[in-house]
Amino acid sequence: MERLVREVAEKRGAKSAHYMHMTLTSVFKSLPKNLGVGNPARDAGTVIELPRNTTLKGWPLAAKQIPPFLDAVDRYPGRIATKLAIKLLMLTFVRKRELSSATWDEVDLERGEWVIPAERMKMRKPQIVPLSSQAVECFKNLKPLSFGSRYVFPNLGDPTLVGWTIVSGSVGFVPNPGSWTAFEGTRTQRGVN
Repeated sequence: MERLVREVAEKRGAKSAHYMHMTLTSVFKSLPKNLGVGNPARDAGTVIELPRNTTLKGWPLAAKQIPPFLDAVDRYPGRIATKLAIKLLMLTFVRKRELSSATWDEVDLERGEWVIPAERMKMRKPQIVPLSSQAVECFKNLKPLSFGSRYVFPNLGDPTLVGWTIVSGSVGFVPNPGSWTAFEGTRTQRGVN
């Protein structure tokens, strides 16, 4: 386990190794005690040292925290597009930049899929995101809110530009369980599979 943490730290950095360690610790902690496995990941985190100026972004939501979180999103009195953006982050598990840059030509509501082109992906490979019926409904509700823009989340002052703040700047509003941020969406997904 320690070797794995060290390898990730060398290849991807100390923060990535730390987040991987947190995930592994949670996985082993969730195993039934009668299996007698213990938690081999518990001590592996001591092999990495985070830089002093590192701010960790919180923990992924546990499965039981997701319903209260979504209830808080529903109660949010702000813009509908912001609520739908947060729901889409939870339903699709994409990065917030991928969502905020989404264009309507990438989204096929009939087929229930969203194809994110390679140039917008972190690993530079296209990604096909299957859309649940709830995600399709979110996109349908967003269509009239985009005012004919090619972007799903347009800039309200200039619809030819992306509206970054709808997704990026407005996700810290929810009185949430724990300290969830939009970044944790992808890690929450790994914990709920």
